[in-house]
Formats: sequence, C-alpha cells, structure tokens
Amino acid sequence: MEDYESIRLKATQQLNQALMRIEATKKPKSLSDIVSGEKARLSFSVVNLSDGKLDKASGEPFFTVQTNPQTFKKKLGINYKNNKTIGRIGTESEYEGFNPENVDFSFVLDVTGSEAQDSDFQIFDKIAELLEGLYCYQGDKHEPNRVAIEWGKEIFFGRLTSLDYEHVLFHPDGTPLRTKFNLSFVECKSTQEMESKKKTSSPDLSHLILVKAGDTLPLLCQKIYKNQQYCHAVAQANNLAHVADIEPGMQLLFPPLEK
Repeated sequence: MEDYESIRLKATQQLNQALMRIEATKKPKSLSDIVSGEKARLSFSVVNLSDGKLDKASGEPFFTVQTNPQTFKKKLGINYKNNKTIGRIGTESEYEGFNPENVDFSFVLDVTGSEAQDSDFQIFDKIAELLEGLYCYQGDKHEPNRVAIEWGKEIFFGRLTSLDYEHVLFHPDGTPLRTKFNLSFVECKSTQEMESKKKTSSPDLSHLILVKAGDTLPLLCQKIYKNQQYCHAVAQANNLAHVADIEPGMQLLFPPLEK
C-alpha cells in the first residue's frame, strides 16, 4: 500500500503534466508553423456574364503564377462632390458613390531552377498566355476578358488596367531567364450585383416598410427621404386620409423621389 508521500508526489507529477499540456495549447505558433503546408498559388480564370451575374467560364485557370506575390495591394475609395458656397470658408462634401476597387501586385517568372516551383517553360510562352487571357481583344465578346483572380480565400473579379514586365536575367544568347511582372486591375461587377450593393435606405429606391410601435409617418419620411415634408405624398400613395392614420403592423409603400 502506497504511503501518503508517494501518493502526493504522483498527484503533483500528474498535475504538472496537465499544466504543461495546457500551456502547450496556449503557445503561439511560430512563423514556420503558420506558413507550412502546401501553398495555394495565385491564378487567373476567365469570367463570363450570365443571367446578370459573373461566373467563371471553366473550372481550370488559364494562368497560375510560379511564385506568389510578396504583397497584394487593394485600394478602396469613396467619391465626394465638393460644394463651394460664396462667402463660406471651406467646402461641404456631398457623397456621390463608391469608387471601383483596385488591386495591384507583382510576381516573377524564372527558368533557372532557382525558384521552388517548376521551371520547365519558356518565358515568351508564358507572356503569350498571360496576354491572351488578360490583355488581348476577344472578338466574340468585343472586349478583353473579365477575369477572376484567386489566391487562397481571396477572389477578385476585375479587368486589367495595366501590365508591364521587365527581363532582369538573360542567357548568353539573349534569351530571358527571369522576368518581373507588375499588374493592376479594376473591379468589375454585373448590373445585378451593383444594384444589390446599393444601400436600402436610398431615397431613389422604392421601400415597403412595416410600421412598428412608436413610428409616425413624418419620422419614417425623415429616415428614408431626410425630409418630413414628404409625409403627405406618402399618405396619398397609400390611400391614407391623414398622415396620422397609421398603426403597428401596417405596410407602407415609400415611392422613389422624382428628380
């Protein structure tokens, strides 16, 4: 039969082992742990417009980079109109809309075998593939391709706006062995997707509102049109005898503002 001291030592050892396992789960991952595993490579696929939506034309990309970009820059912007008033210091910025998103990145093709990925290709062949998919005019579409840029969980639908490449290493016979590419894209969306991106509070759209306790027609007009004076027009559009003739549970139509 074990004595008290042996039991205490065994329990202490078990407790220490449990604490070590807990600490191991809390230990932050090293950079090598994070980047280990099979790497997803950035690729380009042709996109078609079908039923008002953008869909990839086929399952296979027409171009996959040899090594991933070191950076992937995305730019977002909002457009404002500056209204200048005589006699007032400064200007008032009026919202006009969102600018299309833009992405920029660079990558390298190398046939010397120094890169981790395959190098059994010719630089000029790869340039031709890239230009055909991104840059060249497509006679059946009457425009260059829309493309999907995929890298891991990132997917961007866009059009090429600029592409330049620079040969930085050559064979003695003048054949390029390493080439750096710089690409820029602008976002493209279908008409259906652009409409769905609009804010539902826009006064340029029709709205069907369910009346809640505490709502009044002037307050609802203020919320949607930014002006309570439209309450009489909304009452007329809903066949209400008076602007106060609303109650919780009613559905009210708020038509778009006429311009």
